[in-house]
Amino acid sequence: RSHRPRAGGEQGMRHRPVIVRTRHRPQPVKNRYANRWMHMRATDAVFAVSDVTARSFGVMRPLIEDKLVTIYSSVDTSRFSPSQRNWEWRHENGIADDELLVGLIARFQRVKGQEQFLRAAAKVAREVPNAKFLLAGTGPQHKLMRMADLIAELGITDRVIIREWLPSVNRVTASLDVGVLASLGSEGSSRVTYEYMASGVPVVATSVGCIPEVIKDGSNGIVVPPRDVDALADAVIKLLKDENLR
Repeated sequence: RSHRPRAGGEQGMRHRPVIVRTRHRPQPVKNRYANRWMHMRATDAVFAVSDVTARSFGVMRPLIEDKLVTIYSSVDTSRFSPSQRNWEWRHENGIADDELLVGLIARFQRVKGQEQFLRAAAKVAREVPNAKFLLAGTGPQHKLMRMADLIAELGITDRVIIREWLPSVNRVTASLDVGVLASLGSEGSSRVTYEYMASGVPVVATSVGCIPEVIKDGSNGIVVPPRDVDALADAVIKLLKDENLR
């Protein structure tokens, strides 16, 4: 709570809530009077979830520098950890012990890059015969049908698992052999990337949003350009063929 006195001195003192705003999107904040007033006068602190979201304030940023703080997202490592790897779930979903599972967990939306993931999967499937692929997320039925049509068109129906709902997302995440983030944009804070990493799953991610802040290419993951299907496929193949690298 704030203890700042209102006009009228000590007798006019009133408690008021401390106003904290969070910034999750990397898209530029419009430099409008209402936005300037809201962040400069009507807000006590602004938490950005990454440097890229902090930079989204543009010319407004110097005006709120004293109250702008970057605080990265966190992961509950008691839930997301390598210990959650679940062989029973893999077997129930047709993953043999000698097969490798590549997954993309995200809502079914164009910006999340499911189409690029599937096109990359078709190339990976030709190079790595024991690879299978998981698409998990929620979205409109017409988008799911479009994904199913593309899977059939690519000839990988027997290699791809689609799940709309994961009751134990932490166990599924840890049961992957490679986690993919194929986003085409946004990703002010990529929670699933943190969850892959906490689960001990190697990551291939596109260089959008906060990803270059979180993943250092060749150090704690592989970063590829967005929309580059060949680069995405090559990175996944590289990991699948090298257990030590994974």
